[in-house]
Amino acid sequence: MWGGDGGDAAPVKPHIDPKFTHNSCGPCLHTPNRTEPEPAECRTDSNRNRPEPEPIQTGTDSAAVLRALEIDANLIIKATKVDGVYDKDPVKYSDAVKYDRLTYDTVLKQGLRVMDAAGIALAKEDKKPILVMNMTVPGNVRKAVLGENVGTLISLE
Repeated sequence: MWGGDGGDAAPVKPHIDPKFTHNSCGPCLHTPNRTEPEPAECRTDSNRNRPEPEPIQTGTDSAAVLRALEIDANLIIKATKVDGVYDKDPVKYSDAVKYDRLTYDTVLKQGLRVMDAAGIALAKEDKKPILVMNMTVPGNVRKAVLGENVGTLISLE
């Protein structure tokens, strides 16, 4: 039942936006907000079991990479709470293995959660290396700038 709470309130009309359609229900009667996912009632049998697409993740990492490209930085430093890139979460898994060096392609193919894929792709396109390091260790930024090994370096080779 659309609208109305059974009381004296006037019934609420559904929001119909002819520009916003799902795969099967035509102009959407179910989702008034364009940011909401396709509701189950809009799916037909042919697309009901189709997995939801992964959203493209962009954020502050991509913005930082773009800014580094704008100023023609020699190195992108991703300062985090861990001392580099691991094969799995080192906080949860004591057997996590740290990488000293990685390629952009390895990060993207293995889905390593360094930063969003858009940021990695932008750095790769411009051949800007990314250093992932622990920002909480005193002196690490200085060491990184001086070229010392303080984390994981992501580059072409």
